[in-house]
Amino acid sequence: MLQLRRSLALALAGAALAIVGCKPSRGEETVDCTPGAHIWVGCNQACSIGECTGDPWLQICDGDTPVSECVEGSLIAESDDSIDLCFSTCPLAQMICPESGHITVTLKGYTGSSSAFTCDWRVEERPPLTLSDAGTSTNDAGGP
Repeated sequence: MLQLRRSLALALAGAALAIVGCKPSRGEETVDCTPGAHIWVGCNQACSIGECTGDPWLQICDGDTPVSECVEGSLIAESDDSIDLCFSTCPLAQMICPESGHITVTLKGYTGSSSAFTCDWRVEERPPLTLSDAGTSTNDAGGP
C-alpha cells in the first residue's frame, strides 16, 4: 500500500510539473550528424519531429561551439516556430550538417512570451520541406 501511495504521489507530482511548465525538456547538448546531410532539428509534432508545448525557441551552432557560447552571432540556424511549413508555433529548423559532424542545440522561451514551454527536440536526416510540400502554391519559404 505504501508503494502504491508513493507511485501515485510521484505520478501526480510529474503531472503537476508538466502543467506548470517545469517538465524537463530535452536539454542543451551537442549531437552528431552526417557532414553535408540535410537535417531537421525540431520539437514539432505537426511536422512529426519531437513535441512541444508553449512557445520554445531552438538555437543551433556548429558542434565545436560550447553551449555557453551558442548565442546570436554564432548561430548557424534557429527557429521560433514553423507557421509557414507546419502551421505550428513549435520550432523546426532545416539545415545542412556542418563539416564538424555535430551541432550544438540550445533552447529558450521566445522573447516576450511569459508562458512556460517544453521542447522534446530531435535531429533527423530528412529532405528539405518546402511550402509546396505543406500544400501551398510556392516553393519560397520566405526566410533568410
